[in-house]
Amino acid sequence: MEMKAHDPSPEQAVTHEVSADHHGVVQTRLSGTMTGVAYRYDAWPSLHGEVSFGFNAGPIQAGSHVFVSVSECDNGGNRFMGSAIYTVQNIVVKPGRTEFRINIGWNSPLRVSTDILVINP
Repeated sequence: MEMKAHDPSPEQAVTHEVSADHHGVVQTRLSGTMTGVAYRYDAWPSLHGEVSFGFNAGPIQAGSHVFVSVSECDNGGNRFMGSAIYTVQNIVVKPGRTEFRINIGWNSPLRVSTDILVINP
């Protein structure tokens, strides 16, 4: 059965914000020799509830550090913060693949956009 996108959840206002240079609190540092790649994928089917995903990519190695972020997006692939709560859970790294679980806290299917960052030490 093919799931169709439904109306998105209502957009929400940001209540807390900080800049990276705010009072010198946030520092960015990378050390050593690393390689990596970032992927954005928003062609997942519209979903809701707890769903497991698999993403295959050659640069992912058994020792890779993989970070996944998720958000709601409209039919044009534009991300926004709606009322639905999206959480990423249980990221597992395997050679050539990462598996992760997303919980979409909404009662009907919504669009899913993921960013997957792979860092190889």
